[in-house]
Amino acid sequence: MTFRIYYSSQVVGGETLEDWIAAPDEDVQVVVLFEPYAAPHLSPWAGVWDRHLWTGDRYYSINGWPVKRGEWMDWKGYLAIWERACGR
Repeated sequence: MTFRIYYSSQVVGGETLEDWIAAPDEDVQVVVLFEPYAAPHLSPWAGVWDRHLWTGDRYYSINGWPVKRGEWMDWKGYLAIWERACGR
């Protein structure tokens, strides 16, 4: 499993619990979990079949790992992050 955490000013990626813990705990905008063999019907995002995305939440966690906190930001900046997370 590979993940990426998109913050307002950086992207942090990893594969392990240790990588997740090492990432900053605040200012999360989008979390992407890459599962290359996931069936298309498992992804809630049409056209993005190889990943799961979470956004717009106050708290983020994958696999029961420690919680990261989301923050609101301006729409223009967020949209740029969103498009990058979706691979556009």
